[in-house]
Parts: sequence; structure tokens; C-alpha cells
Amino acid sequence: MSGKEIRLAKLFSKGKAVVVALDHGGYMGVIKGIEDLPERINLFKKADAVLINPNMAKYCGKFFSSWDSPLMIIRVNWGSHYCEGFKKGYQRRMATVERAVALGADMVMASLLLGGSEEANTENITLLGEIYEETESLGVPLIGEYIPLEGIDRFKGKGTEVELGVRMCAEIGSDLIKTVYIPGFSNLVK
Repeated sequence: MSGKEIRLAKLFSKGKAVVVALDHGGYMGVIKGIEDLPERINLFKKADAVLINPNMAKYCGKFFSSWDSPLMIIRVNWGSHYCEGFKKGYQRRMATVERAVALGADMVMASLLLGGSEEANTENITLLGEIYEETESLGVPLIGEYIPLEGIDRFKGKGTEVELGVRMCAEIGSDLIKTVYIPGFSNLVK
């Protein structure tokens, strides 16, 4: 088995996996209930994995250090579309995959954003490809995330837009994909 296969098998060792996303502070600011993430993260001990931003790994490392701890997923890029009112559609790297692994990550998440300018779309696709190459060389699973430009809570577009983004995540090399729920989701999965 490869490193990727071993890490993915751990995530799904109990069947379906529950992944708790605690990376929202990186674009929503202080969120009621997780103001003090290093303290509050203990509420999620029964999850199979927890998604956090790179620097939180330093402050929350103890949570992930026991044999029965959830897996650590670190987000390695950030997109302007996460913040309401940002419409240009650029994404930038927050951490390399190597840094994420050094912080303890079992997996990384990188989002793909389309719908901005042609230049931004090209840069975003290139960035996801670079992150994929890093995950391949280190044996780390890549969770590709496709969230439309309007954001996860504000998306009212067509399913074809989501289908394109999800397919591109798969084509570029994502091992798993996170996206918005749309009517006909089972067809999207196919």
C-alpha cells in the first residue's frame, strides 16, 4: 500500500467518515463557540478527522497526539470567495504540503475556485496542480474542494458549474472532493 492509501484507509476504517471543519475562523473571523479553538476542539474528539488552518495545528497539536485522536487535515490555500463581497476569484497558498506534514497533517485540503477572471482561473488551476504534485511526492491524500465563487452559503447557480469544478478537482488529482450540495447530487458523484 502507498502512503496515500494507508492514510485514506485510516479515515474510512469505521465505514463512513465524519469530518469536522474548524477552519472557518480563517475567513469568518471569531465564531461563537470556537473563539478559543485550542480549548473547544476537545468537543470533537469523536470525529474521524478535523480540518484546521496551518497555524492552529501548533496550538491544537495535543488534541491530535493520542492513538484515538481524529486525523488532522490542514487547509493549504485560501480563496477570496470565502469572504462575502470578494468577487475577483483569486486563491493563494497558506502552506506547502511539506509544512502541513511537519505540523502533523494526515491529509491536506486545497480548494479550486473558478468563475473569476481568466487570469485568476488559470492561476487557481495551476496552484491546485502544484499542490497535487506535492501530495504525490509525500504520499499525502489531497481533498479537493470546489466551492462556487458566490460561496457555499450563497450559491444559487446551476449544477453544471459545480459539475465542472468537481470534475476538474478529480482530473487534477484530488483523492476526495468536498463541494456544495445540489439537486441531483448522486449524478454529480457518478
